Amino acid sequence: MLDDTIRVRIEVKSPNLTSGLEEMVRSVQGFQMQSVDESRQDDLLIFELGNDNKKDFELIRSLLDLGTTDEIFLISRNSDPALLLQAMRTGVNEFFSQPIKRDEVLEALARLKERRAKLKGSESVRLGKLIEVVGSKGGVGTTTIATNLAASLAEKENAMPSCSAANSAPIIPSSDNCTRPRGTAR
Repeated sequence: MLDDTIRVRIEVKSPNLTSGLEEMVRSVQGFQMQSVDESRQDDLLIFELGNDNKKDFELIRSLLDLGTTDEIFLISRNSDPALLLQAMRTGVNEFFSQPIKRDEVLEALARLKERRAKLKGSESVRLGKLIEVVGSKGGVGTTTIATNLAASLAEKENAMPSCSAANSAPIIPSSDNCTRPRGTAR
């Protein structure tokens, strides 16, 4: 996130609920409403469950998986414990049962701002995946396995890995992607 503004999209059925939520969101500094036709990623989607919960939860899961939105606040007329559990398992961050209480929404927005502030200070770039190969004792082939695994992954991903084994110093990648043990063919 380049700026501190949290972009919010509201997808609910009732126009009265929409206008009430928009007013609540606009009353908190640092939030900006997104229009329905904007194609930018949302930081927050406020979504109301319809009549087909299964379909709605599949949609929510796909939005989160695709990175279309970072967080979801869910609204429902039903506050059944099984529904709450399903929402939690799907990745919903906040759940509001109707009628919505203004204080609950404002508190949830404040928690969202806190989470974003904590993440902003600890942003990191994921450069790769760490796979550990550990032998139970010396001489069991840990280095051979680690090296061949790295070479195989490099061929698959067309990348230059850094190879290491738990009982030795890192093996420095060569032009052959990773140093191979003697006797192994390419």
